[in-house]
Amino acid sequence: MAKRDITVGSVVALTGKFLKSTGQFTGSDARKRWTVLFVDGDFVTVDEPRDWRLSFSEDEFNDLSDNDKFIVTHRRFNRSNLYVYGTLDVRNAG
Repeated sequence: MAKRDITVGSVVALTGKFLKSTGQFTGSDARKRWTVLFVDGDFVTVDEPRDWRLSFSEDEFNDLSDNDKFIVTHRRFNRSNLYVYGTLDVRNAG
C-alpha cells in the first residue's frame, strides 16, 4: 500500500472511516483541519498544541531532545487516519 501523499504544509483532516470507527463522526474533530508541521514515517505532527504532562513527568520531559519536545507538545496522527484537504496558502498564514 502506498503511503498517503502528506507533506509538511499540507492541510489535513481525519478520514470518515476513522471518525466513524471512533464514534467522532459528528464531533468537533470531524470539522477540524490541521496544517502538517512534521512527518516522521507513518506519524504526522500537526499544529494543534498538546499538553505533554498527559504522558511525561517534568523530569522525563526535560530529558527529551528539542526535537522530541516539539513532537510531544503537538498533536500527532497516524497518516492512514488522515487525508489531504488542501495546502497552506502562505499569503494567508500568520
